[in-house]
Amino acid sequence: MSVPYINKPARQQVNGAIEARARRSLRAHWKRYSVEGAAMVLVGAVLAVLPAIGTFVTVVLIGWILFASGLFGILAALSARRGPGHWHAFVLSLLVGIVGLLIALQPLAGELSLTMVMIAYFIAHGLGMAAMAYELRAQTRHWPWLLGSAVVDFLLVGLVLIGWPQTATWFLGLVLGLNLGFAGLGLVLAAVGAHLDR
Repeated sequence: MSVPYINKPARQQVNGAIEARARRSLRAHWKRYSVEGAAMVLVGAVLAVLPAIGTFVTVVLIGWILFASGLFGILAALSARRGPGHWHAFVLSLLVGIVGLLIALQPLAGELSLTMVMIAYFIAHGLGMAAMAYELRAQTRHWPWLLGSAVVDFLLVGLVLIGWPQTATWFLGLVLGLNLGFAGLGLVLAAVGAHLDR
């Protein structure tokens, strides 16, 4: 079944309706969004200042989430024994549950593993941004911003690898703290801005 083509005016109308709805929600509930954003900034600041604690909590939380996911997958696979792919789903869920339990019970090993996953992500993201900058250099004069993003990714990877394995104890907490902090600040600014635009 093919997806029907949506012409540009219709797409713009749909996008405009979505933006208008988001604006109305921000205006109507600006205080709640501001409080939520401020809480995110506060938690992000604590994690950024105490990144080792943030990393430990993040790893343990991810471990228990994976364990619960594996457990639910096992129960679902057992309740649908005659379904297609039953054994594949069961084995995969069992592995996810075991990995989650190991991460939750051995958070220091989990810190190393998850930091390596983040390093791989930053390398892939940096390579993608560098390739995009190279492709767009003839179309826009703003391509150096994309290349700058790639350089930042590679600098982060270098920073982590230079201090390895000690950096694994604080890297995830710092990244999570900065992400939460900036996301919360953006939410506060958007909510207050929508309130003042009345």
